[in-house]
Amino acid sequence: MRVYIIDPHPIYRRGLVACLVALDEVDEVWEADGPRAAELDENLELADVLVLDGDADGSCELVRKLRPHGRPRVLICAESLEEPRLLDSVQAGASGYLTKDTLTPETLTAGVRAVHSGAGVLPPDMLGTLLRTLAEVSRDVLEPRGLSLTSLTTRERNVLRLVADGLPTREVAQQLSYSERTIKAVMHDVTTKLHAKSRSQAVALAVREGLI
Repeated sequence: MRVYIIDPHPIYRRGLVACLVALDEVDEVWEADGPRAAELDENLELADVLVLDGDADGSCELVRKLRPHGRPRVLICAESLEEPRLLDSVQAGASGYLTKDTLTPETLTAGVRAVHSGAGVLPPDMLGTLLRTLAEVSRDVLEPRGLSLTSLTTRERNVLRLVADGLPTREVAQQLSYSERTIKAVMHDVTTKLHAKSRSQAVALAVREGLI
């Protein structure tokens, strides 16, 4: 596993690095003092997990830029996760959230491992906020338009149609002018939305439900 850490405070950042380099499964740890510096570092594209200071200027913008690529998966660490910030982070595409006052070597390593495996990380006291907001979005925004939280985007449907036609990832990427990494990320999102266990099951479910 390769981890990238972004935090403006040198001593705090070095503490995060020290915790993670001690893990057997971590092969490399890179660091930067802010999102802008990280964007100029080619190692950011190689990372599997990004541990990002959620209070840093440009943090949400960086997560949005990374989202289409599907990696690195983002674990946000912030002083506090107030409702607007939490929802902005969810919308941007972050996978996990930890508050700095609860951060220990154990919670940090557990969070990084969880995010790397594809799981989500969220403080228990924020779970209710997120679930309530999702319910409100579904009721007030999606349902009046005949949509649901599992509805596919135009890009997801386009990718899924080509996959259903039997095209390999490389040809799908060529036809839609995306990278192979992006196609893999889109298919991961589709299988998650449809609660499918594989690409073939996702295709079968989408066809059955009339999504493609």
